[in-house]
Amino acid sequence: KIVKTPAKYELARASADTMIIDSGSKQVILLGNVIITDESSKISCDRLTVYLGKNKSSRAKKSQDKDDFGISSNGVDSFSADGNVVLSENKEDDSKRQVLAEHLNYNLKSGVINLTGSGAALSDDLSEDEQLARLVRVIDGDMKLSSTRMTVYLDLKKKSKSSNTIGGISLQGNQNNLKKIVMPDAVVVQTGNNTSLVAKSGELNNQTN
Repeated sequence: KIVKTPAKYELARASADTMIIDSGSKQVILLGNVIITDESSKISCDRLTVYLGKNKSSRAKKSQDKDDFGISSNGVDSFSADGNVVLSENKEDDSKRQVLAEHLNYNLKSGVINLTGSGAALSDDLSEDEQLARLVRVIDGDMKLSSTRMTVYLDLKKKSKSSNTIGGISLQGNQNNLKKIVMPDAVVVQTGNNTSLVAKSGELNNQTN
């Protein structure tokens, strides 16, 4: 009988040019052409740092599992992605729904995701494409949302299908536990019918619609 793998055993798969394991600081660092996937989502970036939780068990301190490369952890506390960060659905055609940023930090304990661009975009010396490249951008079909930085708040009480893996931070297509997105800086919203909205700041509250 074939049964589905329980959610707590679902895995995120990673590939990169280089991997560094720092057992002292409980970090795993992936460098170069980094791609992380799970059943629903995919993240690509230049560098990804995973911060592992401390195992408070006294028994774990005395005995160390040789199969964990010297890392005895209690899950993942947080991770950060840097450089050409792209968050998308794990599908062959992922161009319709994407989140693009220069830096992403996700705290799994608090359910807070911080996204930032590479710097201020408003400059006469930059073309429109160059300005956009410096922003955090959310692309969902014809709708495009951009800002210099965004903070995403998740409701940890609502367990989505892949809440303990990369899929839990999917800003598109998996909004079961999305509370709100706060954009404290300039915001630009564009739609497919050439309509645009510009504001000094903005907030999308998924709970109050």
